Amino acid sequence: MTLILILLITIFIFLCFEIISINNKIKQINYIIHVNGTRGKSSVTKYISSILRSNNKRTLAKITGRKPTIIFPNGNKKIIRRLGTARVQEQVKLIRLCSKLSINYLVVECMSIRDELQKLENKLFKPQIYVITNIRDDHQEHFQGGIDDYGDVICSAIPKNATVVTSEKKYISRIKNVASKKNSKVVEVNTEHLQNIPDGIFNSNIAIALEVARIVGVEQKLASKKINQILKKEKSPIYKYKVNGNLVELINGFSVNDVESANDFLNYWEMKLDGFNDKIIIFNTRSDRPIRTKKFCQWISKFTNVNKIIITGSHSYYAKRCFIKEGVEAKKILIWNAINKLEIKKKINKLFRCKITVIGLGNEAGGVEKNMWNYLKNMN
Repeated sequence: MTLILILLITIFIFLCFEIISINNKIKQINYIIHVNGTRGKSSVTKYISSILRSNNKRTLAKITGRKPTIIFPNGNKKIIRRLGTARVQEQVKLIRLCSKLSINYLVVECMSIRDELQKLENKLFKPQIYVITNIRDDHQEHFQGGIDDYGDVICSAIPKNATVVTSEKKYISRIKNVASKKNSKVVEVNTEHLQNIPDGIFNSNIAIALEVARIVGVEQKLASKKINQILKKEKSPIYKYKVNGNLVELINGFSVNDVESANDFLNYWEMKLDGFNDKIIIFNTRSDRPIRTKKFCQWISKFTNVNKIIITGSHSYYAKRCFIKEGVEAKKILIWNAINKLEIKKKINKLFRCKITVIGLGNEAGGVEKNMWNYLKNMN
């Protein structure tokens, strides 16, 4: 019994010293910027950290995304290798790394989904700036109340005595209400002053990055100059080429993986391209996102002028049943999984017999990115 008590006391003392040590390391960082929201977190994190680095701010950044990555002060990148799911210890290691590298600015993308973990991240980092890119209907598997519950989670993680920078409009009153209770102020970004933004780039993401740069003391001319340099290197989600003498427009919307945002994305490009031709939909699925699969199937089923729906990914057969239930003819639905480049070429040559718009939707994760989509965009 005495041994157990001594062990518990030792652990408690160790944890106390650990907390003190982490807090001291955090105090050494001038600004911590925590980026949350549904869409655009990784892009905003990259934009902000690039601006800070280019203006002699010793900056470390971490994006979560498909490949969790640390971006060092010299711009070099290191992919984080995880043995399992992401854990808060990963963020503790990040703070230790900041201390080791004498970092003055930390820009970190929120990696948590659940309420208690998002709050824990902000208690750990104590950010002076909390970014909410937007609030969309995502991660439905975790939130029974849908977007309202998800919005509450993002808002509840607003830290005390911070500045909240956001482009969100629909839930802005909720953001302001929670922020006021935590003595935090809210800055709504304005996109009207932005000019010459390339097609396919979200103005709101650029506006957020510029506003954060302004808050931490970067001159706007210098920040805008860096943003323009970044945007010149951005790849368009549109590819155009000819197959069998027919124009093919390829639109990559895999990363826009909630229906509301995907609908906005397609409306934007339909206007830019002066309408779509007949459509082939490539729908990439994930078995761990069953609600997302169902909602996308319901939405895609309402599309007009669709020649074929090609389903890929780990939830393909469930998606096919959903499409048929929504009234899509079975002969229009194809399941393409684990196909090689030669098979893709044969199948594509059969399908592309007229002017066609090929739209990728659903999810980035899975074989479609490595095989079919990469082959399609390099067909020239």
